[in-house]
Amino acid sequence: MLGCLTLGACSSGPEAAEPDATAGDASPTIFTAPDLRCDRDRASTEAQSLNERVGGLRTDDYVVRFSQSTRLGIVSLVTGDVTAAIEELTRDYGVSLVAAIEDDGDPDTITGFQQVRDLVEATCG
Repeated sequence: MLGCLTLGACSSGPEAAEPDATAGDASPTIFTAPDLRCDRDRASTEAQSLNERVGGLRTDDYVVRFSQSTRLGIVSLVTGDVTAAIEELTRDYGVSLVAAIEDDGDPDTITGFQQVRDLVEATCG
């Protein structure tokens, strides 16, 4: 079973992949692996290897647009079918946290660094 955390509203199950239309500007739901903790070694060879395997991953259902090794483990930001991404990334790759990417609209910047920092801070404090 997957856990969930949100900066806005939270629900569980497949329907949770879609942001709540009534939530206005609330952040999309963020899905976490059941063994989530805030003390992972982000510089280990294993963490770096996993981040390289997951970063940029493309399937028929979703694309990992940004991935970063953090104290939570690997955090992946995706586009496409978030539910499929959650299931596959947490089950098959051991990703700790999966969220829909929030594109900042600026083609000259790399989207993701600040969103990951915000997610880690919201989760770990």
